[in-house]
Parts: sequence; structure tokens; C-alpha cells
Amino acid sequence: MASKILRKKLPPNMRSDFWNDFIDCIEDESELAKLTIVDKRTFNNVETMSYSRMLEISELLDMPFNVSLSSDPEFLRKEIEAIPFKIKWKATTLLYLSFFKALDDVGMIYLYYYDSSNLIRNTENLLNYTNGIDPSEPYYQRSVMNFSSVISDDTKLDDGLYLDTGWNLDSRTSKLNTKHLSLEFFLNKVVEVDSKEYLITPNCFSFIQINMNKYKKATEVIHIGCQLGALTDSSGYYNSSGLSYTMPSLKLNCVTTSNFSSVVTVDDIYYMIFGIGTKTNLPSSSGGVEPTELTSKVAKIKILDVEKYETSTWLGVNAQYIGNMINDEQLGTGDDVTSTFSSNLAYFPVKKENVLITFTSAGNEYTLADDGFGNLYGTNGEGTINYTTGAVYINTNIYYPVTESIGSGDGTTLIFNYTTVFPIIKESSIIIKYIISGTTYAARDDGSGNIVGTSVSGTINYTTGILNLVFTLVPANGTTINMTYSYQKTSIPDNNTPIVTAYYFLNDSIEITEAGITNLAGNLIAYATFPPVKFKDYYNHLNMFFMINKSIF
Repeated sequence: MASKILRKKLPPNMRSDFWNDFIDCIEDESELAKLTIVDKRTFNNVETMSYSRMLEISELLDMPFNVSLSSDPEFLRKEIEAIPFKIKWKATTLLYLSFFKALDDVGMIYLYYYDSSNLIRNTENLLNYTNGIDPSEPYYQRSVMNFSSVISDDTKLDDGLYLDTGWNLDSRTSKLNTKHLSLEFFLNKVVEVDSKEYLITPNCFSFIQINMNKYKKATEVIHIGCQLGALTDSSGYYNSSGLSYTMPSLKLNCVTTSNFSSVVTVDDIYYMIFGIGTKTNLPSSSGGVEPTELTSKVAKIKILDVEKYETSTWLGVNAQYIGNMINDEQLGTGDDVTSTFSSNLAYFPVKKENVLITFTSAGNEYTLADDGFGNLYGTNGEGTINYTTGAVYINTNIYYPVTESIGSGDGTTLIFNYTTVFPIIKESSIIIKYIISGTTYAARDDGSGNIVGTSVSGTINYTTGILNLVFTLVPANGTTINMTYSYQKTSIPDNNTPIVTAYYFLNDSIEITEAGITNLAGNLIAYATFPPVKFKDYYNHLNMFFMINKSIF
């Protein structure tokens, strides 16, 4: 409290301890009253309220606020002020686009449609705006910005009114509207975080994610990601325009290789590959080394036909990398002899129910998938995966279950002879089901070649698959006698063919810093390197596109 003033107003004959203390108390209460009045004037005033009060309001209203993105009071102040806007425009494109503006970034919303096999973003043609393009400036693939549904033909609304042909509502014959939406940052600048340069970090994704979870429709599935374009020409130089970078604002370099000369149409471009390395000595007019592969590849994505574009002067392709995704990682090599393989994944712990292992046998490709409990299963192999350590074991010499009909009851036949389609049967794997007098029974083999069951006996030759059954009571007329068994199925991986895996890893982050496009044989056609696009989980993605001028800028 301030020095006491009122006691000096007391008459001399009243300046006793009692009256001094009494007047001091009155003065203290007056000061508190004045402070309370001032505090109430600012308590609910966003322009003047304290940081702690703003955090209190944020928590009270259950308003998403990511302090890790920015602890700046002015950023929080803007978020508090935006609450009425967010409530009014909940689950609208206007609100979703405002999330980008809150970060002083740009981005767009994309609807995903289903083409019977893939979810695809509904975008404009990648090459729509190449006239007058400045290849040194960031370029974007724009959204159609249509979030209704999809029809292939004009639909009559009422007399004389038709939808535009580009409206794209759902016909369910070729494109199926979904509830999936993508919000993507347009990467257009380099940012510094903890003295390191990035194109984007997980905090930006998180800001959009937590806001979307609060203000989206309950039925919407939201994908948060970013978009990056690499532009180059046929020169084979990363700096054919005379700049220090192909795209200076992004510190991105992109170059075609000698393999580009073999590209006749955009259909000759088959894969997009992503990596975590970089190349600093790319070809230029003063020298450099032509890239033949990525420095450190982590993923290979097949480019969908619908995401390939071509004009008389440009080629363009797009593909999506999902955060923390690893694929095309080689676990071993076939030799026409070995059927068991052990290895350790490069990244772990591993996300459950997402591990795929692919191998080739007799020219056919087979896949094993994990069941979420550490087991790998497929039609031509089995194995185990330790999600914590990344340890993998697979065996392509397995016993595989199958069910066959060995005959039907006709009301009189007691003896059935049958030879299984597949020989080399696993002992104690046979179950034979049949019906007698309305009751279903099951007979089994005892591991020594004998069939034992109610009102039936018989033998099985495990090597040849020859089965003999003798019933003491007649199987019901018109009923099928089925036999389930496991037979030996050997699918030795072909010589010099890779055994590869695809999976997502947890509890760590990955920084994508390079990408390329290849032909079907895997030969690099173009390469790009850039500051890190950082992911911390598989909820976010990078839509990357390459655009190549068929001549020289």
C-alpha cells in the first residue's frame, strides 16, 4: 500500500493509536476498491486483459490453443478475439481457411473423392496456370473448392436451369463423394526454428488439427498436410535461370537427369520417391554431378494416372507422402533356395496393423500383413513382427488351410474315397464335418493317419492326400461332407528379387528433404532437394509435385 495520507487529516486531539489504525484501514479498503474497479474494467477486455486471464478464458471455453506454436500474447489475443467468429462459422470453408490466416500462411481446402480404388483430391489441372509462369516462384495446385457431391452429366434443377458441366456432383459411376477433406499449407517460405531452417514443422500441423477437431462437423474426416512444387526444365542444370537456387524463396533446387530424354509422354513417369538426405553438388553450367538416386530414400509412391498431366510444353506429376511412412525398405534378397528370413526394421517402434512385407516367387508377388498382435499372415507366407524393437521374421514354407467337399450324402452310401487337391498335409490338421439324423458331427485325424469320429472311421495318407472314410450310420441325404485341412505351401523367393517392407513408425519424427521421380525401371528422371518438411506422426502429409518444362526456361 502507499504511504498513509488520511491520518494526517485527523484533528490533533484524535491522533491516538486507535484512530490512526481505524483511518488506515479505511484508506486500505478504499485503495482495494479502486484496484478492483480498474481490474473489472479490464477483466473481460481482450485488448487489455492479462496473459493468464486469456489462458483462463481459453480453458473455460474449451478453445484449442497451442502454446507450443507461439507463446506470444498477441497471438493468443487474436485467438480469443476470433472465438465469436469460429462459433458463428463452425464447420464452414470460411472458418477452415481462417486457420491459415491466423498463422499468416496460405492454404486451401480439398475434397477427396473415391474412384473405386483410391481416395483422390479434387483438384484443378496442375498445369492450368503455366502461361506466364515464373519458374523461380512457388507454384500451387489449386482446389476445385466444391464440397457438395459428384455427377457426371448435367442435371436439370428446374425449368431451364442446369448445373455447370464442371460442377462435379456424385454420379456413383466413376467418382464417389466422401466426407474426407484435406487442409493443406502452401509452402512458400523458409522459417527458422531453434536456429534451423524448415519449410514447415509439426506445430503448424497441430494448430490446424486441434482447431479442426473443435470446429469441424462430426462426420468429416480431416487430413492436415502441406503442398510443395518443384519446377525445372530439360537443361539438366539446377540453375538454368542463373539464380543461386532453382526456387530462391524456398531454397529449393531441382534438376532433370539424362534419363529425361527417354520420356516420351508423362506416362513414362511412374514413381515418386522421398528421402531424408540432400545433394549439394548438382549439375550447373560450371560443373556438378548428375544425381542417379536419392541420398537416403525412405518411401516410393506409385503416381496415379489421374495425377499425371501434360501439355505441349509441360509435364506434371503429383504424389502424396504420409508422415512417418517407410516403404520399399529391403529386408533381404531371394536366392531360389531360402524360405526363412530375419531382419530388423530401420525405424521403430512400429504402428500396429500397418506392416506389409512383399516378396516375389515364381514371378508372382505376394504380401504378408500384420494382425495387430505381432503375427504376419498371407496366402503364401507367415511370420512375426516385434512392434517395439522392429525385429521381423518370415517363413514362406508354410501350411495353409483349405476346405474341400469330399462328397454328399445320398441316403445309402457309407463309404467315401477322396483325394485332396493339395498333397503334403499337416498332421492333426484335418476336420471332417457331416450330418447324421439332423446332428452335425466333426471327425479328426489323430496325427498318425487315422480318422476318428462319431459313427465314422478311416485313414488319410498325409503325403498323397488319399482319404478313405467308412460310416456306420448313413450321412443325411442331400448334405455335403466337408473337409478342412492344412497343406504344405512353399513359395521360395525368386533369385535376386528383393523382400521389402512398408510400415509407419512411432515416437519420433522424420524430416523429408529430397524427392525424385523415376520411370518404371527405377531410373531417376528428376531430383529436388529443399529445407526439411518435418513430420512427427502419420496424421499429416506432403503432396509433392514435379513440373518439367520440355524445353529450357
